[in-house]
Amino acid sequence: MSKSSKDINIRKKIEKMFDADIYNRDSLIRFSAGEDLLTILNIKNQEKVLDIGCGTGKVTSEIFKTTPKAKIIAIDISQDMIKKARQEFGDTSIQFICHM
Repeated sequence: MSKSSKDINIRKKIEKMFDADIYNRDSLIRFSAGEDLLTILNIKNQEKVLDIGCGTGKVTSEIFKTTPKAKIIAIDISQDMIKKARQEFGDTSIQFICHM
């Protein structure tokens, strides 16, 4: 099996694992933990933020709400998560990227 076909198989497995609608429905604990982390981090308005594993962007959007002038890049390995994040928060300056 070539490297590219292995990559495709891995990506398909990941997509099956991360359904954005289920993730959002069951994300209360993750979101609460993310809010707590934001309080601790105390991000300033002009800072650069890299959100790795952003999921559907709920915590990322909270970063944007408190620091709208920050440059925010949000990355996730799931195309479905990034698609959902762009649908929900695409009208912001947040840059959502799918990368594996």
